[in-house]
Amino acid sequence: MSIIDSATNFTSSIGDSISSGFNSLTSNSFGGPLRETYRPKNAFSFKILRRNENGSYDLSKINSTTIPEYFLTVGPLQYNESFKFRNSIDPTFGGTAVTDFGIGNSEVRLEGEFHIYHNQLPPKSKSDIEGGDFLSAGKSAVVGAGSSYYDKIRNTFLNFSGGEMRSGLQEFQDLLYFFYFSRYEDVRYTSNDETANLIAGIPEAAGGFNYAYHALVFRDYDRGRIVEVIIPSDGFSITRSVQDTNTYKYSIKLVVIKDLEKDIKSPLVRSNFNPEFRIAGLMNELETLINLPLRASSALVSSARFFDNTITSARALPGTFNRMKKQFSQDGKLARKTFQNAIDQTRSAFGFGKKKHLSIEEISKKIDDTYKESRSIEAKFRQEIAKVDANLSGLISALGGYALGTSRPLEQEALLPNADSTPLLDEDAYTWAVSIQNIIIQVQAEMNYASSEPNYNIYNISSGDTYEKIAQELLGNKELAGALALWNNDEIKQELTRQAIKIPFGTNTGIFSSLPEAPTGKDLEIGLIGTDIKLTEQRDVAVAPNGDLGLVEGNESLINNILDIIDTPIESWTLYPDLGNPIPIGEIVNDLRNSDYLQNLISQIRSDSRIKTARLNRVIQNGDRYLILIDITSMSGENFTIQL
Repeated sequence: MSIIDSATNFTSSIGDSISSGFNSLTSNSFGGPLRETYRPKNAFSFKILRRNENGSYDLSKINSTTIPEYFLTVGPLQYNESFKFRNSIDPTFGGTAVTDFGIGNSEVRLEGEFHIYHNQLPPKSKSDIEGGDFLSAGKSAVVGAGSSYYDKIRNTFLNFSGGEMRSGLQEFQDLLYFFYFSRYEDVRYTSNDETANLIAGIPEAAGGFNYAYHALVFRDYDRGRIVEVIIPSDGFSITRSVQDTNTYKYSIKLVVIKDLEKDIKSPLVRSNFNPEFRIAGLMNELETLINLPLRASSALVSSARFFDNTITSARALPGTFNRMKKQFSQDGKLARKTFQNAIDQTRSAFGFGKKKHLSIEEISKKIDDTYKESRSIEAKFRQEIAKVDANLSGLISALGGYALGTSRPLEQEALLPNADSTPLLDEDAYTWAVSIQNIIIQVQAEMNYASSEPNYNIYNISSGDTYEKIAQELLGNKELAGALALWNNDEIKQELTRQAIKIPFGTNTGIFSSLPEAPTGKDLEIGLIGTDIKLTEQRDVAVAPNGDLGLVEGNESLINNILDIIDTPIESWTLYPDLGNPIPIGEIVNDLRNSDYLQNLISQIRSDSRIKTARLNRVIQNGDRYLILIDITSMSGENFTIQL
């Protein structure tokens, strides 16, 4: 097996579909019992479908982008569905007779409000929520080929310049038409919303909405409910306070007449790793340990100075963490590492919603000042962690020196023949110090996880590229150029000097690597693909020149992982009998083409979340040998071919 070609070919498109299968456990893309876990969407929509002459309609078109889907920009404040049954209970002599007619018509009630001046960029009807997280669509691995990536995330971020923003008043008028005025034969409705205009054309073409010719479909993406509904006589009501004339409160009652979702699946839920919550818990443990009374001993008395320094620094750490809390995002990651934070900072700097717009220089200074404060608070917390760690090391060394009667470091003392550390282990202060040290190590690990960025794609800079051009082509809106520059820790400027930058919301490959403030293209590749232990040609563990374990980084580690699958016959791993090369030794080419061995192997290669595409190039004959060539593109955009 050999790599016959390895050429870097970063693609500027992030619209390629990614096949999923047995992926990394942390990638949230497993099939079977480890499939992708549930993420809240909070998305509700309405559609109007035309009925066929026989009263039916094509259910396959429900998810079709040709049928407009109207998403509520703000979900209801209250959601209620009551399930009903057509049962009757009749008492009889000596018992009860139950007459069961089955399921009745359930009722859905939505209650919320429209604020007239509320503006939000709604999702487009062509956005594909199915199979992905709509309101956090950036976390989804699959993006439809050829579609604008910004269509996937547009509802999350407000457009700076207004654009296709929908106001609360606009949405109120749209729904008032759908639920009431569409029943008139001579009403022509014109909306400022493109989707609403498309939907309005459906009943108008038929001379008005009529349940005999149309179906109203309601969809709740969180619950997986796709239902045909009717609005009863008292189904849509609006209230408006005379004290608050800017807000309309609404109540919508929908009677379900048909369930359109026949494939009902129970979502899997796994607990999220939230670094902020974990650090908060560790801080509570730390405060408990600090307040524990310790048994006085000669070793502790002799180490009093180190003990006092440790106590002082440890007491200061929880207070410093309290100032750090504002630096975390909702999922516990460092906010300044997220694209959402870059969006918010840029919007604020642009003076969104104000008449006066700041210059580029003023924007850069304002953003830089905000980030300086964020970095300062984070640096202070990390310094306090390092101070506690250093004081603990000094305390443990001092305790060890006195308890063991030596001036040698504990590591050297432990290597001596007949070394006995029992006197040190009997010291309460030593156990106390090691417990705190374990907490500090966990806090450092959580901070590293909080500062990792597993969700990005790599874009290789070409001549003439600017942040505005990249933002327009890949995110669909040049107004996101400032946020893109800020997220890459770069200035908002015309000329790009970097070789590669991050594009937000790539596939989470399950790799958690902290990136430097100004990462190179190789840094980004390592952060996305990861590292692995280097092996020799005989597949033994390699040793680095410094005597440590040898490592391979980035795409080289991915290639090694693929070779592991190819070199290992299937069913070799007891715990994973389905993994490994299924092609029998000595297989002839005709049997190989007619079997599913190759497809099985390629599917296993594709299942790695770090691989974008894997396909069979060709099978060629060289004497009495057959060579199989497989083309692979990694998530970093690099193309290479594997020969086996």
